[in-house]
Amino acid sequence: MDECTAKKQDMATTPKVDDAVGVPNAEKREWFVAIVNNHSEKKYAQVLHNEEYETFVPIQSEKRTWRNGTVKVVDRVLIAAVIFVYCTENERKEIVKKPFVKRFMVDQTQKDKNGKHPIAKIPEHQIDTFRKLLSKTDEPVTIEPLPLNIGDKVRIIRGKLVGIEGMILQQRCRETFLIVEIYLLGCAKLGISLEDVEKIDS
Repeated sequence: MDECTAKKQDMATTPKVDDAVGVPNAEKREWFVAIVNNHSEKKYAQVLHNEEYETFVPIQSEKRTWRNGTVKVVDRVLIAAVIFVYCTENERKEIVKKPFVKRFMVDQTQKDKNGKHPIAKIPEHQIDTFRKLLSKTDEPVTIEPLPLNIGDKVRIIRGKLVGIEGMILQQRCRETFLIVEIYLLGCAKLGISLEDVEKIDS
């Protein structure tokens, strides 16, 4: 299974410390980023799902043509080696001890008083937006480094992606792309017509 939505029941755990700073509220569930081996994302997301954790692996189906001419629909993992995990800080400290979890992503943009980077947390609304984008669009989505100069903030006003907000970036060859930020990881990008968006206040 490539996307799991089971809720983890509250349970007592013994806090352990990994290689980064934790979050203040150990009982609040938030989205963390577990790093695993490439090509193992779906497998280990299923393992965590079986343990009743909510996980998310961004995947998009695409058609591929083999050498013999056969066309097959395959699932493409958009962010290699990443599993988003919705859990408490205490649960995260238990998950990081699993042999298939290398570490949890840290927020390189921040440091605590000891000079360490805190564990990265992805805002829930960004996960929700990313899921909606993947479920609605027929266009291929890629993960791009966040542009240094991004354009106006816009909202899609027609089509299956109505309500999605993001930034637009005008590139060469007169192509326009919608940019939806995924905190710390970059952004999801897909082609969009300027006729389908409206500018909104930042």
